[in-house]
Amino acid sequence: MCVTELIAPQKLDSSLWVRLQELSRAFRILQQSYEEKVAVDMRYLFSTFTFNAFTMILMSKRYFGDTTDDHDQHMELKHVINEIFSLTIKFHITEFVPSHLRRFFEWVDPTIPQFKRLHEKQDKFMKKIIEEHKESTDRPKDFMDALLESFDAEATVKAFITELLLASDSTAVAAEWVMAQLLHNPHVLEKAQLELNLVVGPNRLVQETHLVCCSPLLPWKAFSSSLLSRLPKVFGSASLLVAPQAFLAPCSGKR
Repeated sequence: MCVTELIAPQKLDSSLWVRLQELSRAFRILQQSYEEKVAVDMRYLFSTFTFNAFTMILMSKRYFGDTTDDHDQHMELKHVINEIFSLTIKFHITEFVPSHLRRFFEWVDPTIPQFKRLHEKQDKFMKKIIEEHKESTDRPKDFMDALLESFDAEATVKAFITELLLASDSTAVAAEWVMAQLLHNPHVLEKAQLELNLVVGPNRLVQETHLVCCSPLLPWKAFSSSLLSRLPKVFGSASLLVAPQAFLAPCSGKR
């Protein structure tokens, strides 16, 4: 389903406007914060950008920003997704016992009640989205429509969408890792800025085509686009599931 309805070249081209729209909104926030001399929470910015892009492509709904409704309800959904992601990467004793014995060990796993509580909230929200998709017929089809046509069980659709929304958080974390490492390595940041200025040009928005093309003016090959792919080799892929520890504590101005 993902190959044919989500990441096929034709589908990626048709959803390009969504990614460009959310990217433009993110840059407007950065520009406004720069003019007002206000600090920017990059974690929130990355998370909002990726989450809105994912939900627009998957469900034709935008959950954060100045063009959303039911803000409290949408914040609750994001909170549930974050909690599920946090619990998923924790140790669970029930994952290390045979399936037929798992129910006898649930009482010693403190995350089981939390998962059940989160599942109830997530299920309620997804059920509402599915009902809206079944009732509405005067809009372009999205990924959830394709899932509802392919699967009779709503539980399968809910699980599918939840897993993809969890991926939006890992994408934001990976972008945060890149930003953190660029700030800690000014010479690498300078190289990336140099290539972007030569290939894209100053005061221009980077297009996706720029990241797959090689610069004819520079000796290295697609340096800017290789930053993210190099990150797992440096820190390991598992570390990219968790935000940089340095960002979790307030900055004291001392090193």
